[in-house]
Amino acid sequence: MTDTASNPQIELLLNNAAGATSPASLVQRAADLTAPGHHWKGRTKLTEEEAIAAMRVVTTMVHRFGLQPTTTLVKAGRASAPSATYKLYLTPKEMAAGAAITRKRKDLNLSVRAHVDSIRQIALHARAAGHEVDTDELLGGLAAAMPDFLEQFREELDIDPDAELASDIERIAPWLASPHRGIEVVRFMTESFRQEVIYNEQTGLMEYQGSDGDWDDANTPFIPLLTRVVARAAADVLIEAPDQHEEEKPRGRIRLSGPELRPIGKAHCFIAYKVGLGAALTQERRGLRMVFTLDPVSYVGQPIGGEDDPHWMTRGYSKLMSVRGIPIPGRPQRVGDEGQWFSVHWPLDYKCTEFEEFVDQVYDDERGWDEAALWTRRWLPVTAQTCARVFEDQGHLFRMIRSFSGLEEDSVLPEVAVSEGGVESWAPRDRFESLLYAKDEPSAAGLLLEQAERRMRAFEEFMIRSASGIRQRKLAFRSRMRR
Repeated sequence: MTDTASNPQIELLLNNAAGATSPASLVQRAADLTAPGHHWKGRTKLTEEEAIAAMRVVTTMVHRFGLQPTTTLVKAGRASAPSATYKLYLTPKEMAAGAAITRKRKDLNLSVRAHVDSIRQIALHARAAGHEVDTDELLGGLAAAMPDFLEQFREELDIDPDAELASDIERIAPWLASPHRGIEVVRFMTESFRQEVIYNEQTGLMEYQGSDGDWDDANTPFIPLLTRVVARAAADVLIEAPDQHEEEKPRGRIRLSGPELRPIGKAHCFIAYKVGLGAALTQERRGLRMVFTLDPVSYVGQPIGGEDDPHWMTRGYSKLMSVRGIPIPGRPQRVGDEGQWFSVHWPLDYKCTEFEEFVDQVYDDERGWDEAALWTRRWLPVTAQTCARVFEDQGHLFRMIRSFSGLEEDSVLPEVAVSEGGVESWAPRDRFESLLYAKDEPSAAGLLLEQAERRMRAFEEFMIRSASGIRQRKLAFRSRMRR
């Protein structure tokens, strides 16, 4: 057996943790590349010694957190029943110092993915039991048990995972633009721009908008991914008061050029972006490029404790009301359909550095706010940096907000991503990759194709309706031939 405690290769592996290739990333990469369907050309199975060393790590961690192997390993999807944990877990006798382990090969699990999934389930159950757990630390311990096996995957990790994800997303653009898809997305988008028509999402029809239309926003096929909270602020919530003479106006009311407002309490305001993935025209309008779409939205709570409630920060809300755009500090804005308004206090509690940089760009001490930028859709190019920011795990922040507000998230992502080993993940990146790399439909590319087809068909129908005579028949014929 290999003495993992004094192996110089293990020391080298651990020392590399400070670099781009951490032990946790390396062992996870090995698990992914040796999974069924990946056709890894190197060694895919652990040796018997490596498998036993991995089992020792798993067993040690189960005991460390006071867990039951029959709970964690069965739920990891690698043991079908409590009695099947034998291939992943060492017995107390085998864990004894100096004990000789003489298992047959068939009694060992030689899949690195099986042990990675076990570690992730251990981390999940340990957190549920109240322990502070660093999953990367646990995976690093597993990596230390198989340094020879992992060495072959080190070169693969020289690729930045964010850059790899961005590159794979960009592959959708030429695929979608290909005429072999049965639609001509680039022609549709350039021609709709020339005809000054836009797609109406509610009616599913193209409409003439003239020179003021937001063609790119409306005509760009996109799919909603997630809602990302970028900032939080305290807000005064107000209601419209009946008109009164100036001398009768009670104290505390705010007078605007519009309705008179009366404060009814304080609440949190959550500023967020509804993030989507779209296929937009290139600057030359000759091809497609992938973009992240960012639609700003604000959510403000409806107070339940009254205007002078000192516990408003922790009391909660009867519901959350939403309004499009980013609020301007100190300027009341109508929200909901019950005559309520809100006014936010700044500075904001930022949750995203990119949004903080954006706010700096749209506010100037002399000119004030670029108000149009606060409510219109933004586009971000798909790069390694934007992938890292968009899919950054916020600790289920919006999921937590939804839990007490009844909000629905507009998203095509699965609620949970399930690995091939049966391990569940709610992380945004895992959920997105589950859709992006899906073997069957729905997939990210397939859903974008559906969105493009809807717009293309609506445009063709608009052009046919707008024509007459032989011209109309020609357009109808060409439309049929493209299908």
